[in-house]
This record gives sequence, C-alpha cells and structure tokens, in this order.
Amino acid sequence: MPGPRFGGGGRVGCGPRQGAGAPDIFLEACRRIGLPPATCLVVEDAVSGVTAAKAAGARCLALTTTFEAAQLAHADWIAPDLAHAPAEALAW
Repeated sequence: MPGPRFGGGGRVGCGPRQGAGAPDIFLEACRRIGLPPATCLVVEDAVSGVTAAKAAGARCLALTTTFEAAQLAHADWIAPDLAHAPAEALAW
C-alpha cells in the first residue's frame, strides 16, 4: 500500500508499530518530512486515525466517508469529503 503524498512529491510509508490510535505513524511521517506535528494537517476517515493524529499533536480534518460525524467529533474539522472541507482547514 503506498504511503501518503506530500507537496515535494515524496512519500512517507511506515507501518504502525503500536495499535490503532497510536500516534507513531504520524510522528514518523513528520520526522521524515522534517516538520513538527503542530504544523501539519492530517486528513482521516477513521476514529482511530483521528485519535492518532491528535495524540501526535497534529490538526485533523475528518471525512465522514466511513464514520458518522458524532464519532469523529474529536477532530478539529469535519466534512463529508474534501470538496466540502472548510477553507480554514485547507489553509492550515
């Protein structure tokens, strides 16, 4: 499975070392691209992914493609899909 793409054309792919909701995959991605988590936006569609992003210290845009908004309420922003993502989240 390919890792996420970043602006510079690079990819970060790393398997989780801990269970779902653990921040290590996002911390490793931030380390590899040389940015602190607090400056990054994670886009997620899973409850455990939102939990992991927030535990890593990143901001999170949750998409309700898999779970209901109420289940993703701990995200910073919630949208039905990227086309309807809040401008504030995309500007982050």
